[in-house]
Amino acid sequence: MTKDDADQRPPQEANLFSQAPARFLHSSPLSALLPGARSFKHRIGGVLERVPLPTSWVFWAGVGTVGFASAGAIAIALLLRIPGIPNCPRIFWPTASGSLRLYCAQVAADKQTLDNLLEAIALVNGLPANHPLRPDINRLVEKWSLQVLEQGESAFQSGQLKRAIEISHQVPKNTRAHQLVPQQIDRWRDLWVRAEKIYQKAESALQQENWRRAFTHAVHLLAVDNRYWETTRYEELNQKILVAQQDDKKLSKAKYLFRQGGLDNLSAALQLIAELSPNTYFHKTAQATQTDISRNLLDLAATALANQNLQEATNIAGRIPTSVSFWAEAQDFMELAQAEASTWSDDISGLESAISEAKKLGTNRPLYERAQELIAGWKLEIAALKILNPARSLAQQGDTRSLNSAIAQVQVIPPGNPRWSAAQQDINQWTQQVQTIEDQPTLDQADQFASVGDLASLNSAVRTARRIGPGRALYQEAQSKIQDWVDQLQAAKAQQQQEQELQQLDGRSQQLMQSGWDLAVQGTPKALASAIQTANQVSSFSSQRAEADAAIDQWSQEILEMARQRASYDRTGAIAIAQLVPRSTSAFAEAQSDIQLWKGN
Repeated sequence: MTKDDADQRPPQEANLFSQAPARFLHSSPLSALLPGARSFKHRIGGVLERVPLPTSWVFWAGVGTVGFASAGAIAIALLLRIPGIPNCPRIFWPTASGSLRLYCAQVAADKQTLDNLLEAIALVNGLPANHPLRPDINRLVEKWSLQVLEQGESAFQSGQLKRAIEISHQVPKNTRAHQLVPQQIDRWRDLWVRAEKIYQKAESALQQENWRRAFTHAVHLLAVDNRYWETTRYEELNQKILVAQQDDKKLSKAKYLFRQGGLDNLSAALQLIAELSPNTYFHKTAQATQTDISRNLLDLAATALANQNLQEATNIAGRIPTSVSFWAEAQDFMELAQAEASTWSDDISGLESAISEAKKLGTNRPLYERAQELIAGWKLEIAALKILNPARSLAQQGDTRSLNSAIAQVQVIPPGNPRWSAAQQDINQWTQQVQTIEDQPTLDQADQFASVGDLASLNSAVRTARRIGPGRALYQEAQSKIQDWVDQLQAAKAQQQQEQELQQLDGRSQQLMQSGWDLAVQGTPKALASAIQTANQVSSFSSQRAEADAAIDQWSQEILEMARQRASYDRTGAIAIAQLVPRSTSAFAEAQSDIQLWKGN
């Protein structure tokens, strides 16, 4: 700055530098900024050289005190004379001096906003390269450029990658800070790509319904060296994982209840699925499970309807949520259930009412075709009932003519009619009634024959009952009676044969007893033993057996008495005789006792 420049400064600029930072004063000569300072120093120096200086410390202490006080007073006076600080926003910059630009640039830069930093750089960067303040300007521009780059870092840390890059591109190209820009941008982009990949992996794991793997990926965000990803996005992802974990727990319980089955469990499972978060990552599985549960509910509703429980059927179907694909089908089911319930009265008016209700389903409804099938079937039932009802009334008369006429009327109902099975049941019932009326006299006659009880009568009963052929209403009853009568015939024949055999057996027994008595008359031990053997051949079934047993006991006693008589003179002979007593007789024990006695002596 030349002397002319100093003379042309605005009035306020002369006092500006009394407030300027020391670094500005160091970079420019004091004489250039404050003219007359050098001559003032020279005059003061000459006076000081001519005045003798006291050496007392008391003097100098007083001088110092006065000096400090004077300096303070002068400073206050000078401050009171300083004009106002420059209003930088109102300065006309084309005519502003370099020092004023530098001052306002510093004021702007001290605000530490991006716009103010760029404004500060712009204010001073346009000054000539040979400007006296250029060293300070360059140093400050470097400082502010780094601060601009720091602003970019702040934007990056707050999650504004694009903004951070835009900010970094505003760093002046003639600064050393600008050389850091490419490296910084590459670093930002690398970190951003790395963070996005981590986030995408976690998202992918959540999409695959694996929140545990997602959490493993999520923790890697804590080490990406970016506050936005380490906090905001991490917390966002962590919240998603937490919600997914809760949804997984609810869905698992819903699946368990679904496997258990039953109306209450299925309803509770649907409630759990309804509590899942709106954007749940388990949407696909939840939807499939919800569909399966709803299908089961619809099956339960159909079962209840088949059991003619309309209230339960509609209650179950009404629990199917609107979100399932066949909700409209469930609504149609309830409509058709109301219609079908009208048919349970089993009369024509109920069927006609059902048809009217079913016709309300439009062609665009899911169960329209089903409704048309039901309507067609109900119309056939009406046609069948118009035949069945009169025929049933006729059959109630109970005579064969009325029954056969009713059968003929009902036989015109074709097999494809829903009432065909009912018609066949009526036909079978009426046919059995006719056959019973026709065959009952025959069976009654057979019963009369059998009541006599002799062989001839029983044979007549069997022959009569056999006139009732297979397939007739009374056939099974007739066969049962025939079997009973045949059993009686066989028993009678067996009795006759047994009586004949007993007669023959008694004749033989009489012959044996006569032979035994003939032998016993001889009176010898051997003859008596032979008589016993002969009598013992009488059959236990013979009426002569009791006589034979009595005779055997008598003859055994006679043998024992003979042995005892013989013992008085011939024990050996007595023993031989006693041994002839049979084991099965009452005398056997006595004979054995006597034998032991005789052997002992």
